[in-house]
Amino acid sequence: MTVPLTTAIRGHIAALLSDQISLIEFQDWLVGATWDVGRHAHPEATDLAYSSQRALAELSRGDISQSTFRKRLRMFAAPVPCR
Repeated sequence: MTVPLTTAIRGHIAALLSDQISLIEFQDWLVGATWDVGRHAHPEATDLAYSSQRALAELSRGDISQSTFRKRLRMFAAPVPCR
C-alpha cells in the first residue's frame, strides 16, 4: 500500500524535527517527492508541500531563523482536525 503524500511529508517533517534526518536530507526528499505536486496530489498534500518548500526557501535566504523554521514545520506536521 502506498503512503499518502500528506502522511509522507508529515513523517519526514517529524524525522527532521527529531534529528533523525538532516535538513539536506529533508530538502532533497521534499523536492524529489513533490516536484509535480500541483498536478497530481490532493489539495492538502499540495498545501503542505508548498508551505514546507516556502519555509525552506525563507530559511535559505536568511529571511527566517532556524527556530522560526522549526516552529513552522511543527505547525505543518500537526494533523488538521476533521470538521
